[in-house]
Amino acid sequence: MSELIVAVFENETGAKQFEKVLISAQERQEVKVEDAALVVRTKEGRPMLNHATSLVGRGSLGGMFWGFLLALVFWAKWWGISIGGGLGDLGIDDDFVKEVGENVRKGHSTLLALTLDSMAEPVVQLADKYGAKVVQTSFTTEDEDVLRVVFGSTRE
Repeated sequence: MSELIVAVFENETGAKQFEKVLISAQERQEVKVEDAALVVRTKEGRPMLNHATSLVGRGSLGGMFWGFLLALVFWAKWWGISIGGGLGDLGIDDDFVKEVGENVRKGHSTLLALTLDSMAEPVVQLADKYGAKVVQTSFTTEDEDVLRVVFGSTRE
């Protein structure tokens, strides 16, 4: 089982700084992040996504997953798309998507980290320590397999 942890910072640089903290913690084997992405929502409201390759190398879910999640969080309400329905089939909790969307405001940055369930708590504790608002959800192994099929990624 995996956890998707979203650490939201109230400035545009907090997530990038937190990525450096996670890299250091991962080098000390205190945490293990399977996949990660950084999102900055500029003061103008434009979201910018970066796959956190410096943290995980080649991620397990891939850029298409993060792009899809970014679209759900930031653009669904403007496009008039209902968040319900098919998301449950992908293992993504509707309430999680809504909560992330409500917390990532203009001028905020976010680090999204996919980690094994056993490694989630150290990541959450670090995020809390660095002043992040944390939102998280769980994926079963079956959910992850469905996401990998849908987004064309492979398990390493």
